[in-house]
Amino acid sequence: MNEDDDRYRPISPLGYIGFQILYAIPVIGLLAVIIIAIVARNKNVKNFAVAQLIAIILAMIVIIVLSVVAVLNGMTPEQIMDTYNNQSV
Repeated sequence: MNEDDDRYRPISPLGYIGFQILYAIPVIGLLAVIIIAIVARNKNVKNFAVAQLIAIILAMIVIIVLSVVAVLNGMTPEQIMDTYNNQSV
């Protein structure tokens, strides 16, 4: 098998599940997704890591925006957490 075949080899569904589990580990997952997005040789692995990194960044932006809006509306961090904790499912 030549180098081009390795760069474009598909990832198995179990491989995607494994990456998702790895990325779900709080600090280690964030470091792993950044490292894999930068140094992975397989295009599929690299693109999956970049997609995960974009999703993490977007989630962080949404959380920051919602927190700023809540604080500007006069809510304290305790009130924000109380609102979150008292919601019924």
